Amino acid sequence: TGAFFIRSMGLSVLPKDTMTAFICGTWNHTANLFAHYSAMATWRTAQDTCRNNHMDLVTVTSTEINSAVQGLVTAGHEAWIGLFRDAWEWSDGSDTSYRSWVDGGDGDGDCAAASVEHEGFWSVTQCTEKLPFVCEGGEALELWPQSRSFPSLSYWP
Repeated sequence: TGAFFIRSMGLSVLPKDTMTAFICGTWNHTANLFAHYSAMATWRTAQDTCRNNHMDLVTVTSTEINSAVQGLVTAGHEAWIGLFRDAWEWSDGSDTSYRSWVDGGDGDGDCAAASVEHEGFWSVTQCTEKLPFVCEGGEALELWPQSRSFPSLSYWP
């Protein structure tokens, strides 16, 4: 059928050679499923991609979630997260004071990127720079093929 399904706290995936869009979801606020896109995109394009798939760029609310996100980012690279400078707000509107800056959030740019190179700390980056990104999702979904990229999926309890 060319689709992923999430049902009853489980993930069922078609054969990995099937070209499909990514999927992720959050259930009962006790577990997260993240989708990491290795395709390079600006922060806005990354946000649009996530939102077009009923998700948003990942909101990091704790050290544990930050570690889970770091596990998805390729060594030596960065990936967009949902934090942007408008007094540093999360793209999904979450109200959390958790921050993990490598430079105190004072860099030259208006968006934040998670960095494996800096041991999980975030850097301030120009929003127009093209980086991979991490999405975090909503309700159980069925998505039909939309792209040729196949993101890595990670279940985090």
